[in-house]
Amino acid sequence: MNIKVSIIIPAYNIEKYIEKCIKSAINQTIKDIEIIVVNDGSTDGTLEIINKFSKIDNRIKIINKKNGGVSSARNIGFEISFGEYIQYIDGDDWIEQDACEILYDFAIKNDLDMVVSDFYYDDRNNLLKWNDIESNKFYTNIEYLNLLLQDKSAPSIWNKFIKREIHENILFSEKYSYGEDLSTVAKLAYQSKKIGKLDKAFIHYIFNPNSITNASYLKKGFEKILACHDINEFLKNKDEYPILEGNIQKLMSRKIPSFITNDILMNSKSYNKALYITMNFFKFKLPIKSTNIVDILIYQLLYILPYKYVLIICIKIRKYLLVSKNFIKEFFR
Repeated sequence: MNIKVSIIIPAYNIEKYIEKCIKSAINQTIKDIEIIVVNDGSTDGTLEIINKFSKIDNRIKIINKKNGGVSSARNIGFEISFGEYIQYIDGDDWIEQDACEILYDFAIKNDLDMVVSDFYYDDRNNLLKWNDIESNKFYTNIEYLNLLLQDKSAPSIWNKFIKREIHENILFSEKYSYGEDLSTVAKLAYQSKKIGKLDKAFIHYIFNPNSITNASYLKKGFEKILACHDINEFLKNKDEYPILEGNIQKLMSRKIPSFITNDILMNSKSYNKALYITMNFFKFKLPIKSTNIVDILIYQLLYILPYKYVLIICIKIRKYLLVSKNFIKEFFR
């Protein structure tokens, strides 16, 4: 059978969500698909649920592996896939029944390497549609990359429908666990000749406070710096780099505040690398916009003294001032 779409689902300790996710894949109106579920070392009932579905649908392939994170799960899933196009779904999300058929037909009709679609943000109390970039329009790789780098298009991988040809030599970074979608989508976009926007939402992004993404936001937000650096390293020797460089630097400047506001994890290799990259950013005196007077003063100091321990002290001072401010507010309430 010619496999038109490979649906790749990484799953880790999501027994409350995985059944709905797999059902949404099984019930796709296009039948020439494979469903690859990568159990990333789950310790709850996730694997049992996956096994149950594999017995009733032979299109489901299960991979069991030690826990290594969502990037390693996606990479392994892609490596064994055969579909013309790839659709990623996180195991705690789900997809509309006609998604793959509409996306595939749109991609084939318009000879697209990547399709960008809208998506639903679902926190179980509210359902909001997120409209991604201009409707029903086609882009070159550089046109779309500039939109992505300006935060005008969502960096998520799961609202992208990807031709496997452009994906062959592009894998998710396993060196960091927050921002990997951004860097991967940027690389895939560069590899694309033609990218299309479809004005329709398919993916239901379920807000799960225990998900890898939401947990990483609190602990590893600084890794967005590594993602920006990764994009820069990938593109810096390309002919189009001068067109993109300004937006790459602006993207970095928007991510640095999330680094400044994070707790210090000095024993983390990824944190120390982000620290080094951030110091270099200040050494080149690239501007960072902020309306917070404390942040402005910290940035100005770092422009003058772009050194590791100055940055560490600034982070500590900022955290102390924030705690003090909140204490004063509570005291006088």
